[in-house]
Amino acid sequence: MLSPRPHLPLELIAKITQDSTLSTKGPSAVFSQDFHAIRLKIVDCRKPETANTIYDISGCPRKVSRADQKVLMGHIHLAAEVGDPLTIYELIRLGCTADLQDGEGLTALIIVMGHIATIRLGTHLLLRTSSTMLARFKLIARILLDQHADVNHNFEGLTPLLFACRAADWEMIELLLKHGARPNLDPSSTGGASTRFHLELLHTPQDIVRFHSLVHAYPSSLERPPQKCPCWSGKSLGECHAAKRVPYPADFYCICGSKKSYGTCCAHRNNVVTEIWDHEYRYIKQISTVTVTPSIPIRGRGGPGEIVTSKEACVAFACSLPREQDPYALSEPAASRFLHSLIISLKPRNAIDPAFEFALKEVLFLPRPFGRMCSKNALEAAERQWNAAVDKYISSSAAGTRSADDIERAAKIDRSGGALYKACEGANCERSESRGSPKFRVCSKCKMSVYCSRECQTSAWKAHKIICGDPDQREQALPSQIAIEEFLNNEGEDITLPANFIHADT
Repeated sequence: MLSPRPHLPLELIAKITQDSTLSTKGPSAVFSQDFHAIRLKIVDCRKPETANTIYDISGCPRKVSRADQKVLMGHIHLAAEVGDPLTIYELIRLGCTADLQDGEGLTALIIVMGHIATIRLGTHLLLRTSSTMLARFKLIARILLDQHADVNHNFEGLTPLLFACRAADWEMIELLLKHGARPNLDPSSTGGASTRFHLELLHTPQDIVRFHSLVHAYPSSLERPPQKCPCWSGKSLGECHAAKRVPYPADFYCICGSKKSYGTCCAHRNNVVTEIWDHEYRYIKQISTVTVTPSIPIRGRGGPGEIVTSKEACVAFACSLPREQDPYALSEPAASRFLHSLIISLKPRNAIDPAFEFALKEVLFLPRPFGRMCSKNALEAAERQWNAAVDKYISSSAAGTRSADDIERAAKIDRSGGALYKACEGANCERSESRGSPKFRVCSKCKMSVYCSRECQTSAWKAHKIICGDPDQREQALPSQIAIEEFLNNEGEDITLPANFIHADT
């Protein structure tokens, strides 16, 4: 089994794993198969899982310091409990909120500051490894502060600054004040611990003077240090993902859910994934950009960097896949209305095969050859649902005396979105695939054009080499698909779009 690839810079992974002051008996959870399964769910744009999901982990085999009968925690809280900085790094990279609260109202920062205090006071359960664990907890605290975690979050009168004062940890006291931690100046207030309460936790008069000095050195009017970008590039957020779109790392897992790296998956399918900071929800958002050319018929060119197509073609493009595979697909009612109007327009021309029409009404999406621009998972789902609808037609009385082979040739699709049974593209060859016969050989470069023999492939090479591997190349289509595309190309109102028209943001 391949080792999981954390969504972190390799340099950061090496730095943490090779640091002797952070070493523990076991590896970080980011290298485990259990966390890998979670990672794949979070990355998959089709699934509702997020890095902020809260779970009931009662009875979890991983030991935590609290012994609640019912423990509601997110992965970030569990990582904070066990002192796993790499997991904290990756969860934030995957979109986890630094201030996520568990079932009791605790944040990860409160949890690690509590551990720092108990280690410094000599009451922690892990005293035998206290120096290593202290270093890990303090690193996690710095990670969270760099992400502008709430330094004044109050849990039952406890704040991060209160824990730092209790531990007399001057490094953390200064860091928290620098990031805006404020002792409540009103002792009677219920909103948090007062300055007097903080001072009572300090051990000597010199400590009290030092605390007052630091409070005055970092007044509330002082601006907080810039937030670091959670891609962990080392840049500030304003210089990195908040400033512009950044390419999605090729070695990260693909957002289509294929479990492959993006560089070996959708990057080769005209699907450009970029990332940008989402200011409203405060996480790095992935944006999937698909060029329009392989799937929408083009009528001509507009101005520089523009194409002209039809409104109907754009609508058809938005219902080319099952809705669960495309988060930005047309709603079911909208897709139903559009496809019904398409059938009404084409039926008098006898342009759509009855089996194709039946399947269209059943699944409410319009399959089309995608030219390898779409994810394998999405195309397999489309193939499975569409062909099941065609099989339903074959077994119904509507099929009449037509043979199953004839219906499948006219209506079934393969995982490309085009015809299931293809015709040889050799010069003057009339052979076609059929049920039970071996599949034809495909061009080793484009993987789209098919030939019944080497001789036919050689005969077609002069014409084929012009389009082989071209972004506009597509697989063979069914007759009904060809008729629909011609209709979309010739009917309806013109619309001008950018040449790099965005199909979906996911």
